[in-house]
Amino acid sequence: RFEPSACGVISRILESPPSAAEVQAPMFFSDLELIDIDRTNMVKFHPPKRGWITISDCVTMDCDGPKFHLLHDLDGSLTGGGANSSIIAEAEFMNEFRADGVTPTGYNIPAKALYDLNPYGRRRLGSDQSTDFELDSRRRGLQLTSTARSEEEVAYSGYGVYRAGCTHRPAWKAYECRAVDTVNAAGGAVIPARLVIESLDKDSETRSL
Repeated sequence: RFEPSACGVISRILESPPSAAEVQAPMFFSDLELIDIDRTNMVKFHPPKRGWITISDCVTMDCDGPKFHLLHDLDGSLTGGGANSSIIAEAEFMNEFRADGVTPTGYNIPAKALYDLNPYGRRRLGSDQSTDFELDSRRRGLQLTSTARSEEEVAYSGYGVYRAGCTHRPAWKAYECRAVDTVNAAGGAVIPARLVIESLDKDSETRSL
């Protein structure tokens, strides 16, 4: 039974290694039978530590592997929320200060993204055709100007992984995305996935993408 013991020790079904800074591969679950389980203690994802923010590792950012834990519930037997439910870590989490508790980490949208007129597409040289981004902007009634945009205008859905319809579980340090609550426009569940981009430049450890 995964519940607090008489001496106060809490056991959990799934818990990330608190000292692991590297990203973990997504995990897939099916055909589970959970008997007499306290759901509060089902999962816990440990966030990145401030001591990991060093110039030799992750520069001014968290070593953010722990922010991208991803559990796929293929048949609903883990969450009880239907096939293709999932549990995702708090990817929007960021240590505001470094280990000294004073030096800011600089948790901001890059200035280039705030000032660029059209960061998502470019017209081909000599072409008068509008890019998809420009057409979409017009449909939304947005006016493209040369002035700086606010973070709210750039980060439309906020920081972190897309999680519309998901429920925040503070005890888990995660979000529970039940398929029955995250139906998209096509009628299926929103299924989180991972896109990996690796910098092979020689300054990959000192320059952020």
